[in-house]
Amino acid sequence: MWDEFTLPIVQCSSLSKLFEQLEDVLIVSFDIWVFSFAEKYVIEFYHEGDITIGIIDE
Repeated sequence: MWDEFTLPIVQCSSLSKLFEQLEDVLIVSFDIWVFSFAEKYVIEFYHEGDITIGIIDE
């Protein structure tokens, strides 16, 4: 999910696939969020270089 609402949300099959193309993903937008509701985590890539990982608690 991108910080720009006009961009489509992209789905990938695994986190490893995302990391294989991470540079291409990060170049699209300044801030992105990666969600996995199945594995219950969220990762935020912030434009200043910070990466935050959170656990989804239902």
